[in-house]
Amino acid sequence: MKPEDKKKLQDAWKKAVDRNPDADKPIEGLVDRDGTPVTPRKIMEVTLASEDFYKGIDEFLEKNPKATLDHIIKVSFDKPAPKKPGPRP
Repeated sequence: MKPEDKKKLQDAWKKAVDRNPDADKPIEGLVDRDGTPVTPRKIMEVTLASEDFYKGIDEFLEKNPKATLDHIIKVSFDKPAPKKPGPRP
């Protein structure tokens, strides 16, 4: 993956996590190796640090010539933050 595409993907995911009001709330029942609760933000950080993540995206794009990185970003990250359940004001 070209560095500029990698940055584009990182920026999109970071923006999506920043929009999520629960980004820093622990995920129930999920802890890391030292027992620290895992949050959606932590999952993002660990994933973006893994070259295997980018390799997987590249492999997907190679196998699906009609797919583009922009489309992956749009359907994966360019969504509004999840709505809270319950009555609306």
